[in-house]
Amino acid sequence: MLTAGSVGAASPEDGFKPAAIIELPSHRLAAYSSDSTPEEQVRYWLQHAYVDPVPERVLYAGSIDKMISALNDPYTSFMTLEQYNSFISPGVIGIGIYIESVPQGILVKSLIPDSPAEEGGLQAGDIIIRVKEHQEENWISLAGLSTEQGGSFIRGPADSQVDLIILRGEQLLQFTLTRKKVEVPPVISSLPDPTTAYIDLNTFLNSESQPSTASLFAEALQDLESQGAQGYILDLRDNGGGYVYIALDIAGFFIGDKLAMQVRPLVTSDTALKHELLITKPLVVLINQNTASASEILSGALKDYNCALFLGQSSYGKGCMQSAYPIYNQGELYGYLKMTTARYYTPLGHVVDQAGINPDITINQSDPLLAARLLLSATVPSGSDSDSRMVKLINGNQEYRIDVNRVRQQEYWPVYNEIIDHAGSTRLMLPDSSAWTQASPEQLQAKWPLYYPGYHQVSTINKHPDESITISFSHAVDPASIVSQAIELREKENGKSLDLNFQLKNEKELQLTPQSPLQPGQEYWLIVHPGANGVRSHDQHTPLSTGYITIIMVPGT
Repeated sequence: MLTAGSVGAASPEDGFKPAAIIELPSHRLAAYSSDSTPEEQVRYWLQHAYVDPVPERVLYAGSIDKMISALNDPYTSFMTLEQYNSFISPGVIGIGIYIESVPQGILVKSLIPDSPAEEGGLQAGDIIIRVKEHQEENWISLAGLSTEQGGSFIRGPADSQVDLIILRGEQLLQFTLTRKKVEVPPVISSLPDPTTAYIDLNTFLNSESQPSTASLFAEALQDLESQGAQGYILDLRDNGGGYVYIALDIAGFFIGDKLAMQVRPLVTSDTALKHELLITKPLVVLINQNTASASEILSGALKDYNCALFLGQSSYGKGCMQSAYPIYNQGELYGYLKMTTARYYTPLGHVVDQAGINPDITINQSDPLLAARLLLSATVPSGSDSDSRMVKLINGNQEYRIDVNRVRQQEYWPVYNEIIDHAGSTRLMLPDSSAWTQASPEQLQAKWPLYYPGYHQVSTINKHPDESITISFSHAVDPASIVSQAIELREKENGKSLDLNFQLKNEKELQLTPQSPLQPGQEYWLIVHPGANGVRSHDQHTPLSTGYITIIMVPGT
């Protein structure tokens, strides 16, 4: 079988194992004498199947370990039967956490449902600073260790107990957890919004004990389509890969039977599998630094054919494949040689190895899932008619419509802020009468035109933290319409809405006083809304037809 890395998802505390597996023809597995020693068999495969010519100093270094060490390939190794079975296992024995190395120790990024970590009370954001086996006395500090090194102290045999000291905020907490085999569901699907489908793809699995990931993915697609999905979010974060033909199968739902990758040398199929169901609706793909191998094969195909918008961070960059060859000792299966045998590229020939797949919009500070939901929040059939309730983002020939009412919600405000900051080569389009106009560099810098399209800026003023603000209207206003829904004061960066006291000085002048002081060095937006819920005139109760923005700058200390 051929792999691009190791098998399995971006594993929990078992470390990160990028993978892409391909079956090899059986006749390639009997090319040497049946009485060959394990060392001779390893030497044979290195000489005849390694991706590059192998020097004799490597081939004749001595033992298997010495040959592997001299090869100096981090992705080539010899595995015992126990290690191999763990390698291809769809689950992992541990406490069920996704981790990342930080200076203080090991950060808990997320928890697997029904895992010992979740059941024991760990939380995302916890930092594991010390660890020990329950029956031992000496604690091991995880400060300064890599993810792989730290994970090796957290994992252990099933039913064994591990003690952890956790830093949670400023608190130090101690936990004792019992390890067990944790199953990561290959496919998780839902409808987080009425017409937005979410598919979390955790691995590209083919196991005798459960349906393949491709069949589970197909079932999820059919179910979501039947529920009226109009846009899709495909989550490949922390997906370390799996079987290549499963990735090619899934790619076929988006690209048909086109070329899905270039493999050099060609040791496996490079074409996606055609399906009756072809998804052409808006698609957002989430990736991060642990999106690897088979996930990068799928990502590269979707990106090259402009099928999706990519959000998150650049992927792992694992563009080489490994074959796993059985090694025998006196007729008995002895172990497996996992060895680099090919390199792969995207369909258009872009390098993946050490380069990865880059997102169209980098999301570092916010939740990429919220960003994806925002980009699909106003999914409607394509067309040229603009709508003041929407902002449109264009990526190649794909368009994504954003509900501006949602971007103004506190939860989504900083997410949208980051999208604007890192829009890159994508284009943000604003509604203009019956057409769309690309947001100018000045509008992108100011940002308020993208939160409040169609509104007009009145002025920019400087205010000290405790000063009140006066608004003058051209007509007498209805006092009953002076409410917080009609007039808001919000921080530019995080969208926090400040409570205001209103006082009509006369029928055309309104004095506003923030209930808490403005922060020095901050920018605020004073927003007067139009429409039925906005400010109305006193005589005819006519609402404003246009919204207005005043930029308030608070000098720094």
